[in-house]
This record gives sequence, structure tokens and C-alpha cells, in this order.
Amino acid sequence: MPETKLKKAVIYCRISNLIQAQNQESYSLKSQEESCREYARLKGYEVVKVFHDEGDKCSIEALSRTGVKALMKFVNEQELEITVIFDRINRLASGSRASTYVRNEIRKAGCRFESVNQVIVDDPVKIAAESIIAAMYEIEKELELKEKQCG
Repeated sequence: MPETKLKKAVIYCRISNLIQAQNQESYSLKSQEESCREYARLKGYEVVKVFHDEGDKCSIEALSRTGVKALMKFVNEQELEITVIFDRINRLASGSRASTYVRNEIRKAGCRFESVNQVIVDDPVKIAAESIIAAMYEIEKELELKEKQCG
């Protein structure tokens, strides 16, 4: 029986605060990685690398995160088509500008994106929709910060 070659994938997981780190149900790095690995298995991907970022609410600049930087460096050095898998679009970057920039840079390297919990398609209308979703996450984060400052 001929051996089938699995498509290559990397996983990116991020938490922004201790509450997410302790939430074993959905946001912890472990739970994100497990759901991404299961997704990859079901889709027939070979996971070649996993990138993590453990941040805090003050570390919102995606491009300063070591995991994002390592992910971007890794995909730019590869000569294979790689799929980047993440749990939700806001795990890659919370803000719409940062999210768009990171996704565009990784797409330039020839990579595709897939999310365990959201449909992502490389089509101009869908890319615009992703930007709107990222902007909504950014607004939500801003409102949470204001509420904490006032409360």
C-alpha cells in the first residue's frame, strides 16, 4: 500500500492573562493545543511545530510576542505549503490592524489559515469579514479594560 504524505501544519496558541491560563475548559494553552491537534488529525495534517505565547493584558502588541515572531520566521524559512491552525482568530492577534498585518505576512509566505472554531477562506470578502471579527474582539478588549479601570 503506497504511503500517503500528510499535509504540513503548525499550531499557534496564545493566552493573554492568568484567568485564561487557569481556564482548562477553553482558553488555556493546553486546551487550545489539544483542540488544534485534534482538528489537524481529523483534517489529515502532520503537525510539525507548535508556537505558544503566554502574555498578560498589557502585552497586546502581536508583533512583540515571541511566539508570533517565531511563527513568522519559521514559515518564511520553509519551502513547503504550511497551514497555520489556531483555536480562534483573536488568538493570533487581538487588534484588527495587528491581526491583518500578521495574517498578510504569513499569507505572503504561502501559508493558509484554519481555525478550529471559525471558518476562514482566502477570498477578499472573507478576509474583510475576518478583519471585522478582529475589530470586534479589539472593541471587546478595550471595553473590558475601561470597565476594569472604572470598577
